[in-house]
Amino acid sequence: MIRIILTALLLSVVTAASAADLEGVRASSCLTSQDSQILSLHRPQLITTLTKFRDDAKAASLSEGVVFSKSAAFDWAVATTVQCNVALGYLNGGNLDKSSAKKCDCFHGRLASLQ
Repeated sequence: MIRIILTALLLSVVTAASAADLEGVRASSCLTSQDSQILSLHRPQLITTLTKFRDDAKAASLSEGVVFSKSAAFDWAVATTVQCNVALGYLNGGNLDKSSAKKCDCFHGRLASLQ
């Protein structure tokens, strides 16, 4: 049972960007987006914001409305959770990974637009 869940989670992460394209929103836009203001936050506020985004995404990925939705919301929820965890991991280690922080912000915005 655990193997099935882990496999499904892995496949969701791997296909998150391509599945999200079905909604007409290109995941690649989050890779090049200059719209994010998240990097202007001071460290404590940045950690709080990234944690909130991660928790929102985690809750969405467990929500029946998102899991069984025909939209790509579940894929965005998983991708958001991953990117926010990466950004928080770097911050906990004393570094700021600008790319993952911006992706966390962008992916969270995409997820919010699909819920």
